[in-house]
Amino acid sequence: MGKTTRQDVHSYGASESTSLLSPPPPQPDPEQNIKSIPRDLHRLRIRKLLLALICITLLTPLYTIARCISPGWPWPSPNPRPPSVPWRYYSRQYMYGLTPNTTLSSYTLSVHEFINPDLFPLGVTGSVKLLTGKPTQSHNLLVYIQVYSNFASPINCIQTNRIITPGQTENITITSIPNLHPVNRKPTEFHDFQTFVNVWVYTRPEARKLGHVSISTNLLDIEIPESGAKLETEKLSLSSVYKSISNRFPVSTHGNEVDPLFANHISLYSRFNYIIGNWGYGLSYSATASEGGVDIRLYPKLISWGKYTPADINIVAKYHIFILTPWFKDQLSLRNTSISMLSYKGNINAQLVTGSFTNLTALEGNIWSNMLPYWGIIADGISPTNTPKINTYSKFNSTLSIDRPVDVV
Repeated sequence: MGKTTRQDVHSYGASESTSLLSPPPPQPDPEQNIKSIPRDLHRLRIRKLLLALICITLLTPLYTIARCISPGWPWPSPNPRPPSVPWRYYSRQYMYGLTPNTTLSSYTLSVHEFINPDLFPLGVTGSVKLLTGKPTQSHNLLVYIQVYSNFASPINCIQTNRIITPGQTENITITSIPNLHPVNRKPTEFHDFQTFVNVWVYTRPEARKLGHVSISTNLLDIEIPESGAKLETEKLSLSSVYKSISNRFPVSTHGNEVDPLFANHISLYSRFNYIIGNWGYGLSYSATASEGGVDIRLYPKLISWGKYTPADINIVAKYHIFILTPWFKDQLSLRNTSISMLSYKGNINAQLVTGSFTNLTALEGNIWSNMLPYWGIIADGISPTNTPKINTYSKFNSTLSIDRPVDVV
């Protein structure tokens, strides 16, 4: 029974250097806590920033794909937009907004392309298109120019310019300049290294009366797509050196208005290619294919002093000429129409509503024609008789068939 000895302490597992009571834990340093709080906040902010960057990196391709599928997403544009350029190309786009003075018959819209093919060894391709735009578009006429290629150097060779004469002329030109660097590299079987140039001219759906619309190209096609172009002009001039001119607006049914593009005078010229399509015309229609052919259907437009009124027609081609005018026999009106066609090395195949004078010439081919003369006493029963004059010349055979309106006795 006595007091505890050091030997007793060892029997309970304690050591000589161990105290029976543990000391209290050390108190935190206040200054150390104050310094660690900002450090934790910085780490949290860095984590949030990295997370945001990761989200942007993941969402950007999805957004790009969505914009390619639906260009108007997520906010529809009041202006029409041309098709997007494929992602694999270098590209550049120009836009010009035009508000012509429709009270001036002398107003002229000119779009001219003068690209030098020698600066582009692998070629330039594309087109100029006339289309109907949106009622909400910012200007009466919108002109978009897209240039794209596999490499950036060809894009630098293309220049656009706009020259304005207030109230009278809007002149937009597309030209080419030499580049210090090679324009194109050697093509491979995996890539197409052509340079693409596309032009879209959008008009408001309401018809706009202009004085003169002139489009000329060197290397680009001129096309009116199936949707048509709602435009009214006194004169329409389209010309291309190496490419074709076409109007792809669908053929209309009997008695319906066709082709919302209306011009009193239409002049078409293609030097080395063809002129094709369905055209509505007013007072005159001229088509020349110096080294090509002409394949057209002509639909006379309603004008103020008559019903469906045939107009003066002048066709010149090196090769074949095919022309069809609709026989709206119950809607014809008196008109002193003259028709002239000349083919240097091809045939002429024509169905025509003729007037007082018709001349068909095939210097190296045949002529097949079905005609409906509609002039003089046949037209109204009152005017003095004026016998239609029909002249034909062909190197081989000329076959003519003359018809008359079924409702005229």
